[in-house]
Amino acid sequence: MSPIIIKPKTVAQVCSVSRTAIGMVTAVVDQTGWAIGDRIQIGFIESVRCILLKRIESDDGFRLSYSNARKQTGGRVECRSFMTNYLQTIVELPKKNIVPVFLKNTDWTMALMLEEIEWEKTDFSKTGVNTVSRDLLGVYELLGKGDAVLRIGEGKIKDRINAHLADKRFAPPTVKSFRYVGVNSTDDTKILEQIRIEEFERETGILPRFQEIRA
Repeated sequence: MSPIIIKPKTVAQVCSVSRTAIGMVTAVVDQTGWAIGDRIQIGFIESVRCILLKRIESDDGFRLSYSNARKQTGGRVECRSFMTNYLQTIVELPKKNIVPVFLKNTDWTMALMLEEIEWEKTDFSKTGVNTVSRDLLGVYELLGKGDAVLRIGEGKIKDRINAHLADKRFAPPTVKSFRYVGVNSTDDTKILEQIRIEEFERETGILPRFQEIRA
């Protein structure tokens, strides 16, 4: 009988989004490299309910303060107007225990996915791809047996899937279906592609089988 391996307790890296602010534990602040007093810019990809954050030099950003000033722990980005006038009108708040996605190949440092992505799914076939709007921009995932994610990509969905249909590596039954979500801009598709790759690697420890390069 193999011995049970006991691992040291790790500090959870989680964030929260309230009706007034974005909060993060100390471990998240440490991972970003930010310091209390830094100015933080907030972005939002509405189609997938994703908050983006990065440090900026300008005073136009929101100030990072301690979430617990007495103990000087955690971080808090106060952005009441954004929450009140916009975010809480489309997302149910508060959101707790959000695991942040740390980004590598973009100006943004961190992403917070507030909700599960609402994917459209169809067969990996000419019939399936013909159900996709001609100029739809977005992110897609090629799925194999048991909906295993085999590749994550971005761009004009119809063009990209047609290109994959012509690639013998992806011929059924290797790829059985694909799912996709529309995104409003090319910049946002590239960011969301990286988010999905980072999430996949965090959950599995590897890249998708046919992910030739990182986003």
